[in-house]
Amino acid sequence: LYRARKRAVTKPDYKAICVDYPGIISADIKAQRDIAPDDLRWMNVVQVCLLPLDTSLTALTDSDWSNFLAYFDKKVHALVHISKKEPTKHMATLQLTLVLKSQASPASTIPAAETALKALFARRSDTLGRRITLNDIDRKAAVDGVDYVDI
Repeated sequence: LYRARKRAVTKPDYKAICVDYPGIISADIKAQRDIAPDDLRWMNVVQVCLLPLDTSLTALTDSDWSNFLAYFDKKVHALVHISKKEPTKHMATLQLTLVLKSQASPASTIPAAETALKALFARRSDTLGRRITLNDIDRKAAVDGVDYVDI
C-alpha cells in the first residue's frame, strides 16, 4: 500500500487498495490481458472481484459495492472502467484416511489434522485466485503422529 501511494496503477496497487478497504479480506484483479487480450471492448476495463471479511457473506451487497466504487473512483485513473465480478464459492468434499504412527494417539492427532485443514481453507488475503492442490492438503494433514495421508 505504501508503494502504491494510494493510487491504483499496477495490479498489486489495485489489490492493495481493495484489501485496505474496510470489510474486504481478499481481492482478485484482472485486466484486458487476463480476460480478453484481443478484444478491444475490454480496453481500459479492470475487473474487480472482492471477498468480504464476514464469513457469512459470499459477496458484497449492492450498497456495499456502491460505497466501494465511490471510494475506489478516487484512486484510479479517470479513463479506467471498473467491472465488478462476484466470487464463486466452490464446495468440495474431502475424504482422508490418516495412517497413524504406532505411538500416536487418535484422540489428539485427528483433531490436530482437522484444525490444520480448516486453517488451509480459511479466508485470508490470498483466498481469491488461490489454488489448493492435493499436496497442500497432504502437507497440512500430516501433523505430528501421522505416518501418511490417503486423499
